[in-house]
Amino acid sequence: DFGSLRIGAMTTRAWSMADYPFGSDIGVGDEWASSGAGYGLLTRAARYTSRQFDVAEGDLVVEATYDFGVSGWRRNKPRFWELWLQYRRGDLGIDVMIQEGKNGGPVSFGHAPFSSLFYDSQFDDDLGGSSQGIAMIMARYKLDSKLELYGGLRGNRWSGAYAKFLQSAADNPEGFDIWNNPFNVDWSNDLGGGVYKGYSARSVDLVLGARYRINDKLAAYTGMVHLGKASTSNPSERGQSNTATFNTLGLSYDYGHGLRLNAVVGLVHYGRKGLAPTSMPG
Repeated sequence: DFGSLRIGAMTTRAWSMADYPFGSDIGVGDEWASSGAGYGLLTRAARYTSRQFDVAEGDLVVEATYDFGVSGWRRNKPRFWELWLQYRRGDLGIDVMIQEGKNGGPVSFGHAPFSSLFYDSQFDDDLGGSSQGIAMIMARYKLDSKLELYGGLRGNRWSGAYAKFLQSAADNPEGFDIWNNPFNVDWSNDLGGGVYKGYSARSVDLVLGARYRINDKLAAYTGMVHLGKASTSNPSERGQSNTATFNTLGLSYDYGHGLRLNAVVGLVHYGRKGLAPTSMPG
């Protein structure tokens, strides 16, 4: 009657739903779920999931998640929230996810855990904050008893994170220089004192696919993920001008008892040689 409340460690919907079953069914689970500005793992979270509501002759579930991040931060307190809406009507399924993270590690890796701005809170007063978030919609539609179509769109946003030299090797007991976690930095312009500006960036990614059921056991599928160019004011090339397109073609055999076998071929095409696109891990 009232839905459910969960507290503790859990995966985000933006990772888990994109990876399985959506992306996995068309051979792009990792390419779609691992990329972008979202976070994948939560450690100090509270999640409320509503019961099913009857909306427009279909079923709607609404869910809200909040994560407190790692404790010990006073100035740059981490905070995270995610909203998930799932709508099912007949052969149509739609998932909408909106996610915003403040003062988590600035990353482009959808599996990344949300924790804190840096691994050591002793540098709290020396660091500036950062944020990032996504808005994503995924849909799947059964055209008939054999053919199912897939599509999704994701907008990514990063605030950028300044690079800052924090501690020299001489002052560090472990004997190495310490820098913060920067993102989309112009390394060509030292602002003084070992500080380099990090720029904001935005990008849009796309996924398409189809799955054809040959018989009760065997299915053929194809998928495509396109990681788009990023819009940023960074005068240095940090991958914002590059794109990546993944394509897959595969067969899936449902052996039963929870076992499914896949054979897949794929390719990736980059728009240019150089740094990977902004929303691509690494």
